[in-house]
Amino acid sequence: ENATRELLVRYGVVLALTEAQATEFRAGRFDDAGNRARVKDTLAKFEKDKLPLPEVCRYAADGVRSGAAKGLDLEFAARVLWAEAMRPR
Repeated sequence: ENATRELLVRYGVVLALTEAQATEFRAGRFDDAGNRARVKDTLAKFEKDKLPLPEVCRYAADGVRSGAAKGLDLEFAARVLWAEAMRPR
């Protein structure tokens, strides 16, 4: 429960969907290639700036690096990692 609350408080804005996105996602249509590229670019920013990865971001990054993240999991990873990278320090 606490982990879910933290996710929603910290990343709720980037997890929000437009109606068009919700329709696409319900139909199983995701931009996996675009999301992989976004994750790659975002992780490069983390490495360049030597930013720490919170646990949920490490989990998401590991799923992408292993190739296991696809579809909704990859979409989630791209959004959460981007939000964390943009968070003021």
